[in-house]
Amino acid sequence: MVYWVATSWPIVTIGASTTALFYVCFRLRQRNEGKLWQMYIQSFRENLKQATFIWLLYLFMALDVFLVGFSLYRQGLFELADFAVGSGKYYPALLTVCLVYGSILLYTAALLAMFRQTTGQCIGGAILMAFGRLPSTLLFLIIIWALSMATMYLFPPLILIDVPLAVWLISKRMYALFQKQIRQAEKNRAGDSAENNTKAG
Repeated sequence: MVYWVATSWPIVTIGASTTALFYVCFRLRQRNEGKLWQMYIQSFRENLKQATFIWLLYLFMALDVFLVGFSLYRQGLFELADFAVGSGKYYPALLTVCLVYGSILLYTAALLAMFRQTTGQCIGGAILMAFGRLPSTLLFLIIIWALSMATMYLFPPLILIDVPLAVWLISKRMYALFQKQIRQAEKNRAGDSAENNTKAG
């Protein structure tokens, strides 16, 4: 937790720090030995540029949406009350967008931690998994919601470990999803290889 807070302090590096957190959790799931801080720093350094770029890209997208919404508000096309929690007529739409946005961010950090890939592949993969693995996505969101509620109403000091605890819990299912994808990819490659050998024969 200390490393995550320290490396997230500039805000723009939250993407890299969360990726490093996932990396450490995945390594622990693999039962790899080693010092946690060394694994964390290794991943943070390796993914700093790409993760920061993607994080800033997501931030700018959110800012663009906010500015468009603010412009529409200034034109009187809607009121702030329309987005009020629970009662606003646009609140369900706003909540849906926020949940989808958060899910894609989550998958992006996990994919960066697990695989070497281009920025486009990472973002595309995150979007596909957010919708293609909907039960798991809902599970991840429930975990985050439950920890948030527990922190707000039951035990506020939990905020000190909220992020690493959420990532640790999410990483168990996320790691299983990735392992399934890896096995499927290996199976497909083996099938292609067998087919090529048959044709060559």
